Amino acid sequence: MPVSDSPSPRDPAPSPAGVSWAELAFFLLVVVGGFFFLRDAPHWGRAAYVGSAQFGDAEFWWNGALHFSQGIVAENPNIAYRMGYAAFGGLVAAVVGPDYRVFHQILLGVFLVTICGLYGWLRGLIGRIAAAAAVVFLVFNPFTAEWLAISTSDGLGLVLNLLALLALVAGVRDGLQLRWIAVFGVFLSCASLTRPLMTPFIAPAALTVIVAAWGAWRKTAVALGVMLAAFILPTVAWMTFMAATTGNFALTGASQDSSAFYAASDPQIQVWGGAMYAPVNESAKKHFSTDQPTAKQLNAEFWILTRANYQKHWRYHLDRLWRNAFELARFTPKRSAVSTVASERWRVILKGSLTLALAVLALRQRRWLSAVAVVSLGVTWAIRPQWHPWLVLGASWLGLTALLVGRRGLFLWTVYWWVGVMALYLTGGTWGPPLGGVQDLNALGYRLGFQFFFAADLLVIGLLGCLAFGTDRADPAHRLLKPSPDAGRITRLGLRGLLVVLAALLGTGAVIVSWRLVARARQAPVAYPALDALTSLDVMRGATPLPGLTPLYTALNLHDSTPLLTRAMSSGFIWNMPGQQRSMLLLYQQDNVQPIQMSPRSVYVEISRHVPDRAWMNRQGAWLLRSFPNTAQTSNQAFYFEMPAVQAFVPLAPDGRSYDVSQAVIFPLAKSATQLVASGELVVRGSAPEWSTNSGTQKFPRRFSLRSSTSADPIIELLVNLSRARGHPALRFGVQVEAAAGAPPRAAQVYAYLTSATRPGVTLWESNLDFAATEPLWAELTALDPAELTLTIENLLPTDTLWFYELVMTADDFTQ
Repeated sequence: MPVSDSPSPRDPAPSPAGVSWAELAFFLLVVVGGFFFLRDAPHWGRAAYVGSAQFGDAEFWWNGALHFSQGIVAENPNIAYRMGYAAFGGLVAAVVGPDYRVFHQILLGVFLVTICGLYGWLRGLIGRIAAAAAVVFLVFNPFTAEWLAISTSDGLGLVLNLLALLALVAGVRDGLQLRWIAVFGVFLSCASLTRPLMTPFIAPAALTVIVAAWGAWRKTAVALGVMLAAFILPTVAWMTFMAATTGNFALTGASQDSSAFYAASDPQIQVWGGAMYAPVNESAKKHFSTDQPTAKQLNAEFWILTRANYQKHWRYHLDRLWRNAFELARFTPKRSAVSTVASERWRVILKGSLTLALAVLALRQRRWLSAVAVVSLGVTWAIRPQWHPWLVLGASWLGLTALLVGRRGLFLWTVYWWVGVMALYLTGGTWGPPLGGVQDLNALGYRLGFQFFFAADLLVIGLLGCLAFGTDRADPAHRLLKPSPDAGRITRLGLRGLLVVLAALLGTGAVIVSWRLVARARQAPVAYPALDALTSLDVMRGATPLPGLTPLYTALNLHDSTPLLTRAMSSGFIWNMPGQQRSMLLLYQQDNVQPIQMSPRSVYVEISRHVPDRAWMNRQGAWLLRSFPNTAQTSNQAFYFEMPAVQAFVPLAPDGRSYDVSQAVIFPLAKSATQLVASGELVVRGSAPEWSTNSGTQKFPRRFSLRSSTSADPIIELLVNLSRARGHPALRFGVQVEAAAGAPPRAAQVYAYLTSATRPGVTLWESNLDFAATEPLWAELTALDPAELTLTIENLLPTDTLWFYELVMTADDFTQ
């Protein structure tokens, strides 16, 4: 980013008093428009969602927040990682409940107000037009939307790092402002406890403080002391809290940050992976002469091997410096998982509009060469994406020189991007030779890069803005752009209102969490009522009470359909499966009503229909489970899991001393195709099922395929035995047929029909299957006799593929 000669090297900071009515309207557009653009978390973060709840890694992080909200620290699933996100999310969840979508909306509010502050700073550096464009590019951005929607520490880390950056800019303007430098240290510490990628930013921050008060060494020393104290004290306070709750005076429960640095140091590994732990563990055994290295010894071994790798492979690491920087400069939101052709088209339009506006502005000031430069670079940026990394690198190299002429804000913005680049270099955010032909961004870099990738576009926008304005940073005078005291008061009122609400929310959460933390340590447990009394209920008759976790796991793993009765609490995770008539829940098996117990006492179960998710969160009571036999599945996606089925739920009475039988909920049971085959209730003749671990073009039914094994007698039969079904047996399935490319003309259509052994000569369902159909043909048969059904497929050629979707049998009960 270029620098300009200015009579005053002072960089402006956000100032509500200098807000015009036009800028106030822009803030409303950013906050309101940005909120509605970003608020649909399942849409933007769909790779992490099953229905409206998150699964996988995102589930892991939000689960840590839910544990913290209940005062659970030592057994928190996030304890081996940085706990900042779990702490912040837990304080919020303690007040608003376990639904991540509510927390997401609160996080969006904080993020959008922070971005308005970013505009207030940038407008003095690159002009109002370029600053507004920078904010629009950051907010209305699929990459931003994606990672704010996914429950990981990255979204909160971005907000905290930006707040730290804004505070530092305010702290080094016009000399030194100690209170803002202290705020910077606090926010950077909180960001490091949440997502530590940008922690090295404290080094250029200290350099900027020294330059800002050059010659006033006493004042400089005081400012540096304030910065370090503000950074270190929250960190030490957290480490003390960790020592009191986990016995480990460290940033994390395991303090294993070294593993990522080790992975990046080894050319044959390059990025963190679980497989690297075994050889390092063996190395630690030899180095420390022990059969079982401690976590501290394993951590030390990682550091020892990291140093050795840098010494051994110094040429490799020197070579990848440039390749890593260029690859990260190449990133654009087009690489987001939710980027679309339409979003890229709008980005090109916005780039062109900004270029035109800045060129016109330069021409009005008779800056002919600047106008030509703006048009040339802007058009290249818009329509020649291969030049994007060169523009980013060029702007950043120029921005690094800004400190020499007193433009501290420009320097800090540029060095912020470079710190991110170097942090990913050290932690393995890209990989390349010798593991690949070219340097490429990996999943770790894609995720962690959320902290600074956005700065790349903003660097180019800043370059164009500085070219358009030159040494005159004043925007053209217009009455709508003149500062208004009333607009400033409204802005201040809104900002203070948000801070009050946020402080009240976090303060209330802190009181609740502290009370729960103390209660867990001091209050006598309140035991669950006995399960034996429930076995007299009709649905519970014959059920085996299993109050303990280990016996429950053992019984569930038998998959023998025995009714099992246990006490548990539902979590904040209710997954209503799209394309399937079932939901999956995460239960926490319980010994006591209070204090509640969570991980690792977790059990995944399913219900044979969708349930209102918020109504089923955090429900305590007795759960009747059935675990049916199932064929082996290899998918790691929740859509293809088969879990123990919930047959009934009896909630606790309000007093917690009995069960409220009047509010018992009984669910029908369902068996999928894999379960029916495993129990012998589905037999296929003339073919063998091929179980798929994807849904093809559909979202997201389970499916399997059949192919005819002969052309002489192309008939396939599916025999479905309903004799074990009790009460309202039903069968549902979708069917679709595909022909191989280049298949010869057909003599007859593929014909499917369903008959029952109790009604000979009667066809319950039939259809000629259309090869041109892009959607499955669905059949749903209810009130069936508990006998054998035969689904016959005729005229299927060996080159055809017959797909069955969601072949599911339901009934009120199944005999064992």
